[in-house]
Amino acid sequence: MSGRKQTEFGHLLTADGRSAFAKYRELVVGDGSLWHLLRYECVMTVATPLPGALGYWLRKVAYPWMLGSVGRGTAFGRNMMIRNPAKIFIGSSVVVDDNVVLDAKGVGTGRIEIGDAVVISRNNILSCKGGTIKVGNHTNVAQNCLIHSEEKVEIGEEVIIAAYTYIVGGGNHDYSRLDVPIIEQPNLHRGGIVIEDNVWIGARVTILDGVTVHSGSVIGAGAVVTEDVPENCVMAGIPARLVARRT
Repeated sequence: MSGRKQTEFGHLLTADGRSAFAKYRELVVGDGSLWHLLRYECVMTVATPLPGALGYWLRKVAYPWMLGSVGRGTAFGRNMMIRNPAKIFIGSSVVVDDNVVLDAKGVGTGRIEIGDAVVISRNNILSCKGGTIKVGNHTNVAQNCLIHSEEKVEIGEEVIIAAYTYIVGGGNHDYSRLDVPIIEQPNLHRGGIVIEDNVWIGARVTILDGVTVHSGSVIGAGAVVTEDVPENCVMAGIPARLVARRT
């Protein structure tokens, strides 16, 4: 992709003169340390795919050795994909189910922070691209959701996120020029996404970059949220519109 515009992280991975092995270490482990790579490979090969009580016990012992921090009583399911483990911080009494992706890749201070007593159900993807993801205490994320951050995604406490929800903090390409491919035009960041405490997000909802969902609100199933949601409101539709107020 010589001569093309890329994100900082994309340039890092495709830069000339770096071996495939070096790019793998940068993408997956996050630094150039051979020791960190060997530790990562050992944990992911032995503990991650193992079923049953033995697999549960091995992950309980091994993952805190690899991640940034893990609180007491946290359980990890099988077949997780973990990238840049030192930038992932998980609280106490958390459940991370099977096939979850925790991907904290990217340059800078981006990281994933999960509070206490959070449930991350199976097949969820929490993915950074230089951004930060924060999930507050007692929040429940149902199956097959995508939470993506290129700047920030902050989810408060006691939030319910139903299945197949997309929370996408970034990824808005400029497309105004016809002489330049869209993929080469700059990203238009709108400040990320904030979801405050005590929010219920229905199934198959999409929340776009730049949105704040204020506390006590409900988003109906299938809605596409493009603008801020006021406090204690019920929103539905494409794009989401006010349908009721919680009084």
